[in-house]
Amino acid sequence: KYFDNYINFKEKLKNLFGRNVDLVEEQTLKNPILIKSINRSKELVYG
Repeated sequence: KYFDNYINFKEKLKNLFGRNVDLVEEQTLKNPILIKSINRSKELVYG
């Protein structure tokens, strides 16, 4: 069920914004270089 919700949510965001989106759970990130890169381009969305 979680996976289906995740995929549906990602697809709805893609349709809403008209572009590809990446959904990342912050606590899963370990690589500091990747974290810096994400922090430079991330956008917080309230829903």
